[in-house]
Amino acid sequence: MLVSLGAAAFAILAVEMSTDMSAMGLSGDPTRAIQGIAGGIGFLGAGAIIQGDNRLGGMATAASLWVSGAVGLAAGMGYVALAFASAVLAAAVLLISKFLENRGSEDRPDQG
Repeated sequence: MLVSLGAAAFAILAVEMSTDMSAMGLSGDPTRAIQGIAGGIGFLGAGAIIQGDNRLGGMATAASLWVSGAVGLAAGMGYVALAFASAVLAAAVLLISKFLENRGSEDRPDQG
């Protein structure tokens, strides 16, 4: 939620600053904020991926951070329908993936 809130705040800030700059006769490009946010969230996602004991984990967390940032950006830029649809689809994908992850684990004693 904090990633989404931060992305939305940066998006709103970029749009407002661009509007203020236009009023002063200057030019601003709010899409540059999107580029920076996408890079920063990618960095957070890379930190969420943990490799150890010959296992790789945190991919769902990293992907969730990525989607959360996109939802925040969409909401911050005023695309509320896109933000809502993306959030619902992301929740559905996570729910389905959790179901598939647990499927069959009771048959294998080595899968705790």
